[in-house]
Amino acid sequence: MKKGQISFEYIVLLGLLLIILIPIFYYTSIYTSQNVKISKAEDLVTSLAKAADEVYASSSGTKKYVWIDVPNGVRSSLVNLSEINLKVNIFGKDSDVTAITRSTVTGNIPIAKGNYRVPVELLDSGVVLIGEGTDAVIPAITWISPSGSTCNPVTLRTTTDEAAVCRFDTSDLAYASMANQMEGNTLGHSYDLGVQLSGSHNYYVRCKDTVGNTMTSSTAISYEVVC
Repeated sequence: MKKGQISFEYIVLLGLLLIILIPIFYYTSIYTSQNVKISKAEDLVTSLAKAADEVYASSSGTKKYVWIDVPNGVRSSLVNLSEINLKVNIFGKDSDVTAITRSTVTGNIPIAKGNYRVPVELLDSGVVLIGEGTDAVIPAITWISPSGSTCNPVTLRTTTDEAAVCRFDTSDLAYASMANQMEGNTLGHSYDLGVQLSGSHNYYVRCKDTVGNTMTSSTAISYEVVC
């Protein structure tokens, strides 16, 4: 009887230990898997940022390939301006994992779990393309200056809705035929015209994005120098 009672107590004790240990093992496993996910996401954006800066320091057309391991739970990716970002579901909440580049970057990163060989290339525009350029959207000019009346010295300014290179001329020409290129290859573009004669002035601007999509019609900048 006593022996049976001891055996029963061992069974009860073992049951209590299992009740305590199983949740610990479960949450430890989850914690470990989430940390692995974070580590993979950080390695991914860091390796792409490093490759982008390496090709940026070389001549245009330089390309290298980077193997990346996309973890489970990636919701979205963003490659724009100087940021490479993954939005990853970690512990049930979406978190941003980001790397900053010295170069201006554009492109896309696959988000489905798996291993990928991603191209990283320095374009003629000075922008680094990560992944394949599947963008077919033509850039748009969202703001211009000056307009109306203005004073010397004059600086032409435009803002685009995506990274682009802008050119302008006094005639409405095709992008490649325009004589002058504005400074800036991201969203803000400018060109110093200096001191101009009083009166009306007209210019036409077209822009081309980092994957070659080009405006098919010009945006006019018209103003009058009054002082």
